[in-house]
Amino acid sequence: MSNLSLRFYRLAAKMMGIALCRHEIVKSVYADHGVGRGEVAFGRSDIDLAAIVREPHPETGDSAELYALYRAVCTLRRLNPALSHIMVYDARSLDRWMRTDSYFGSIERRSMLLVAGKPIPTPDVPVRREDAVRWIPFYNDRFLPTAVQHRSRRNLRKITTETWNSWAVARGIASKPFVSRGETRQQALLHSSGEELSNAGTGPRSATAFIMKLAGMMHDELFPPLDKLQEPIVCRMPMPPRSRQRVLVVLPRPGVALPAPAFEPQSLLATPEMLHLSIHYFNPFLDWTLPPELRSLGFLRPTPREFVRACLFYGENSLLRRPGFVRSDAWLPYTVFAFNEYSLPYLRSGQTPPPMPEEALRSLLQHNPTCDEYYRREYASIYKRWMEQLNDLENLEAPGIYPSFNTPPLKRSLPTASSVPIPPPALDRNARSLQVTAESDEELK
Repeated sequence: MSNLSLRFYRLAAKMMGIALCRHEIVKSVYADHGVGRGEVAFGRSDIDLAAIVREPHPETGDSAELYALYRAVCTLRRLNPALSHIMVYDARSLDRWMRTDSYFGSIERRSMLLVAGKPIPTPDVPVRREDAVRWIPFYNDRFLPTAVQHRSRRNLRKITTETWNSWAVARGIASKPFVSRGETRQQALLHSSGEELSNAGTGPRSATAFIMKLAGMMHDELFPPLDKLQEPIVCRMPMPPRSRQRVLVVLPRPGVALPAPAFEPQSLLATPEMLHLSIHYFNPFLDWTLPPELRSLGFLRPTPREFVRACLFYGENSLLRRPGFVRSDAWLPYTVFAFNEYSLPYLRSGQTPPPMPEEALRSLLQHNPTCDEYYRREYASIYKRWMEQLNDLENLEAPGIYPSFNTPPLKRSLPTASSVPIPPPALDRNARSLQVTAESDEELK
């Protein structure tokens, strides 16, 4: 049945890919995630694709054509509700992203399955340890909360497996990530933690305990020990740029009972060690709002280079094409754009960006365009500057990692360090009030 299911899903992916390739800017389509890796569950798995588009216009980024493609995708989803996420890259941006995130780029390079159009070359980049470490707090931040809230054993098993995969690469157990979850679980059985992984996905408490234990071991290799937290801490706070509002639940140690707020929408579970890893490898902006009772445990402040790496990771330019293709909302690209614009003047002078002024942050969090408004009015206005930001960040991070795109530092002047992000483009109607809802990209594929 599994082989028949896989053939059915890949046939459906091929049909969707052929339909997408009829659009003027789409050059090829790949099956991604489970369908690409060969891991599907009939009736439960979605079809995720990666569409490779032509080189965008340098001024507009092909905004009108992307809007037309978005409307076409809406029609395809009505015809096939299993069609889910569609990552949209051009060939240069895919190459660029795989150099920025060598860990997940390694998985995608070996698992994306061509279903329509012509193949494109992708770089074979050695996996950097820091990229593998990043995915430990990333999985915890983006995917574990939803699985815990839904008490989904299937997704908890996925997340614990993926977290072990990134932990194994970060610890040097493997030189590159295993492509499939089946292979990951088989390889884990050869390690002392394998039996724990087998039992970790049985429920929210066991899965959370396993992931926090891995984070603790990783933290012990990278940082001095933190002081111990005695009781859980619950904070309701904004966590931009990737999240607007979260319920931060800090557990004193792995294995403790999960308090009720852990099951609320937009929760984020962490031990102090996991949170400390996140600040240094995934979201240094969290340091701006870190509660003092956590900072007093011995948290170190992130360095300018860690901010550069985070801005590059957040700013990979397929994020510009997430609205409507991966996410049902459209606020994230401008928020990331504004955070990078605010941070760059400090980073160019070797400084750590101070917290964004509260008024500017509040304005960003209220900006809430629809996907239609985004592609028709906002996308083109930030595309060119977004590309300039990436060039600046790449030159700051490590010239030479991006040989296809590395350019001399821009000669134009950047905003002064006292500047705040430019206001978002005006919409045709009054901005909607901010609604805190579960983000649409938080289920692991």
